[in-house]
Amino acid sequence: MTPDLPTAPGATETAPALPLVQLDPWLAPYEPVLRRRQQRLRQRLSEITTQCGSLTKFAQAHQRLGLNYDARRRGYWFREWAPAAEALFLVGDFNGWDRQATPLTQGPEGVWEVFLPDKDYQDRLTHHSLYKVHVVTSKGAKDRLPATLRRAVQHPETKDFAAQVWRPETSFAWTDQKFRVPNFVREPLIYEAHVGMALEADRVGSYLEFAAQILPAFRLPATTACS
Repeated sequence: MTPDLPTAPGATETAPALPLVQLDPWLAPYEPVLRRRQQRLRQRLSEITTQCGSLTKFAQAHQRLGLNYDARRRGYWFREWAPAAEALFLVGDFNGWDRQATPLTQGPEGVWEVFLPDKDYQDRLTHHSLYKVHVVTSKGAKDRLPATLRRAVQHPETKDFAAQVWRPETSFAWTDQKFRVPNFVREPLIYEAHVGMALEADRVGSYLEFAAQILPAFRLPATTACS
């Protein structure tokens, strides 16, 4: 039964109702909100394209921002976008958590950076090293997790978080190159969960813990009452 609802404000001869509203007339009263969201999306995509060149480059910002190893120059680059900051420093166990030892230099577009060459840091900035970024602003200074990082860990006693270098000597060896989803899943089963927050414990969970403790609860039985 089609609901008896008034024509949405956006549905005119020059601007027909959104396809979503045409499929679901119950959404007609909310069409102005949907149109504003679409406009906001178009505006944001335009800003991203102007600033970054494309949505793809924007999505790959982690390859430039944060801590990344430069094999050609043999060392780590650390970059942080903080246009309103007055000064930034990289701190960690590699420099004794000295907030003045490793200053960053401000570049264009509000990106601060510092290069840490292997000749000076290869024995100090290693696999499992901890670090943060010390941010100085007009309102004060704080140690913070970098906005872009690949791994964060929590101290078991203080519960404090820190970014962690993850660069093992032996890279992870993938063994599922032949895996194909259609061969194992005929119909998609989508479940959204936050791996780190899924555990009952007062800490961040790991992927292995998620696989062992959480996923089994959502496995479907081999047969059902309707089979």
